[in-house]
Amino acid sequence: MKLRPIIAPELAEQLDNFGIKGRAQRAIEDAMADPNLAGKQLVKGLYPYRRLKIGRYRIIYRVVPEKQEVRFVYCGIRKEGSKKDVYVRFAKELARTR
Repeated sequence: MKLRPIIAPELAEQLDNFGIKGRAQRAIEDAMADPNLAGKQLVKGLYPYRRLKIGRYRIIYRVVPEKQEVRFVYCGIRKEGSKKDVYVRFAKELARTR
């Protein structure tokens, strides 16, 4: 089954702001070879999302097999213990949209 990548407009803007668009594009292309193995599975409130690691940045995505898509949705800096940590901020975004 061939999955197609979907890049959220917010993610494209975040990648531009962080200046990692080229590195992210290569990581996303590599991940599309097997998105279920490429990134680490997130746990607790962030399941079923996965993440790609690009240095100190994380790209959060989700595989949606029933729609044959991989949705790349969010990017941020990993700052463990900080309110600005990518996972803290993404969890807040999810809570707002649910």
